[in-house]
Amino acid sequence: MARLAPVAASSLFFTDMMVQEWITLTGAALAVSEGDYLRVRTALADVVRGAAGRRDLRNTARAAEVLAQLRMREGSPESAAMALGLVHAIRGVFDNGSPELRELIGEITAEIGESAYVEAYRVGAELTKAGAIAALCERLAIVTEHGTVPPIRVWWGELWASRRMP
Repeated sequence: MARLAPVAASSLFFTDMMVQEWITLTGAALAVSEGDYLRVRTALADVVRGAAGRRDLRNTARAAEVLAQLRMREGSPESAAMALGLVHAIRGVFDNGSPELRELIGEITAEIGESAYVEAYRVGAELTKAGAIAALCERLAIVTEHGTVPPIRVWWGELWASRRMP
């Protein structure tokens, strides 16, 4: 019998809201392939507004993945690469095992080349978690009482003290 690696209890914890957001993100990813970009942007903004406010990094990172797919379909491969960098910054690691993301990276590099991809990716990946979430909110035009600054920046305070997003 194979031995199972121990899993942190927190990684198994999902609320109803988290599951609903995951379903919404799955629908948004499908809507990208259907060309329904307004529906995608609306869904992403709704999910990120809730997930970032609750400090749910799983769904926030997944939203950045879907944004990368959207930006590529909209004809902006540099922005797609930067969004993939945001995924890395939010999650702390990039999911190299995802076939969808590997395919997206292939499309991006075919369009802009490896070095341009790496540079655009690095712009997003080198941000702090709070900075990456703020950048994601800015790209989705999420406005809160702090401007485009998401609530998570207020809680973590990292970027709040150093730089306000326009």
